[in-house]
Amino acid sequence: RAADKAHDAQGALDALDRACSANSAESCAEAGDRWLRPETRDVARALPALERGCGGGSARACARLARVYEEGDGTAPSASLSADLRDKACANGDGKSCRRLASVVEDEARAAALLKKGCADGDPRSCAMARAVSPAGAQEAVAKVDAPSPAPAPKPALPEATESHDNTAGFALVGLAAVAVGGAVVMAMPMPDDHQRGGSSRHGLVEASATAASSSRTGLVIGLSAAAAVSATTGMVLLFSKHSDPEKPKVNVGVSPGGLVISGTMP
Repeated sequence: RAADKAHDAQGALDALDRACSANSAESCAEAGDRWLRPETRDVARALPALERGCGGGSARACARLARVYEEGDGTAPSASLSADLRDKACANGDGKSCRRLASVVEDEARAAALLKKGCADGDPRSCAMARAVSPAGAQEAVAKVDAPSPAPAPKPALPEATESHDNTAGFALVGLAAVAVGGAVVMAMPMPDDHQRGGSSRHGLVEASATAASSSRTGLVIGLSAAAAVSATTGMVLLFSKHSDPEKPKVNVGVSPGGLVISGTMP
């Protein structure tokens, strides 16, 4: 400590080396760590010091030596040696080593126990991992994965689509009624021949013919008016009524000498 205060790095290392030789395991750990630093690097002295400190029960010495074999720092890397050293460090109270070892073991129960010990030895990350990964938690996760997926909830039945109402026939009949009304108006208008009838006998045949034509037109006007009324009424019924029967009405329209003929099926 006095050498460190005086910024005498080499003097501090000599003192630590003597303390290590006197079986101070923590001094061996400190000396080995300093011999691995760039400014005082001496791997040949660092490794024996760390081995002696680990053997003397220093968790810090075991953990630092484990890093040497994990990183291949001055020696060949060795996963088996680093795992053994992490195990010793964990057993001696190094929580971080418990966590590092838990990350490489395959036994979930042992990994959980290592994390629990690491948490107890003061490693906060081990505490967080122990809560997230535990034998009970692992079994629960496996059970959730193996459990059959619940059947999806039945979707609410959609209301049946209302059958669209075809207004084609209604519009056609209303249009036909308008045409019939127009025809009736035209037929009701007086013809030029109605004002040109004379009293001579030679015009008798013409008068008779005009009278017959007038009677025929009168009948046709009545027929068109009736057809217009029927068509308009039926068309309005079709337009403003709802059909449950998908069958569409069938309407046939024809013209006869006496008027307009409508036939077919109505809703």
